[in-house]
Amino acid sequence: MTAAPKKNGYTYLPECTIIIPFRNEEANLPQLLAAIQQSLPKNWRILLVDDHSEDLSSKKVEPYLNLRTQLITAKGHGKKRALRTGIEVAHTPWIITMDADLQLSSGWTSHMYEADWKSDMIIFSIEMDGGHSLIENEQKLEFAIFQYLTQKTCYHGQPQLCNGAMLGFKRRAFIEVGGYDMHEEIASGDDQFLLAYFRQHLKRITFHDTQGKARVMGHTKFTSLVQQRLRWAQKSKDLPLWDMRYLGIITLLANGVAIVLPWITGTTIAIGLLLLKWLPEYYAIPQPLKKRHPLFTIFFLITYPIWVLIIGLGVVIFPIEWKGRRLNQS
Repeated sequence: MTAAPKKNGYTYLPECTIIIPFRNEEANLPQLLAAIQQSLPKNWRILLVDDHSEDLSSKKVEPYLNLRTQLITAKGHGKKRALRTGIEVAHTPWIITMDADLQLSSGWTSHMYEADWKSDMIIFSIEMDGGHSLIENEQKLEFAIFQYLTQKTCYHGQPQLCNGAMLGFKRRAFIEVGGYDMHEEIASGDDQFLLAYFRQHLKRITFHDTQGKARVMGHTKFTSLVQQRLRWAQKSKDLPLWDMRYLGIITLLANGVAIVLPWITGTTIAIGLLLLKWLPEYYAIPQPLKKRHPLFTIFFLITYPIWVLIIGLGVVIFPIEWKGRRLNQS
């Protein structure tokens, strides 16, 4: 393992522990660990936290274990308890959480030298990769809009979204804001709740572009995609900041209106109002995606309200599960 090369004169990287909580990730962990260790900075370490996996995950990571890559078992069950177990063991000034299914390109740390390590939290950009099925293309476009919203709201000092697949924060700041204690009973949303608490305590939050070196794969099965979106929707009502809490409600209402408009107004008025919704969304989608899927992009924008409505109603109808566990619904 070697340190990443200096980038544009930047020489500073703080001591950091990468915490990877996992449950049943035998297919993804070896690839992620190989990528991390390829250019792991010399003052960084990796802490794998097993959330009581039922597959061969722990066996698969054994070849990657050494003095700087350790494996421990979570105290309790669930991702939050796994993360907290890792943070209790780590004693470095900085923590970066990574999901086990994250994909990193070679030399992924080259842009880390340009991150703002004077901030309290760093939201790292993530791109979505995957195949070319209808489900996967839909996720790429939706995820691109989420990333655009994440970046812009963070630059304006009111970040609305982040992604625990790759999220950095100071360990001291994590303790000061209460960590995961105030929402431990809620099974999902570790990243969004932590972002809200950092904002409540006026911590400095910055966005850092990884230049496409961090990616996640889209779901290939409709059922797993629905379950993910149900988890996202379910947690939003418990967020402590009103603007974050009502973002989901506003999104649901806006898309509900988009469905109803053609039936209650004239065609010209409906098209005009819908364009006010579609144009910002179209602008938020990166140009390469729009060029690659021009017709599908239009199809996505027109049909997206139906998808949002399904999830909005489904969160109160369907049971929500993650990794074989039934999540709490209130």
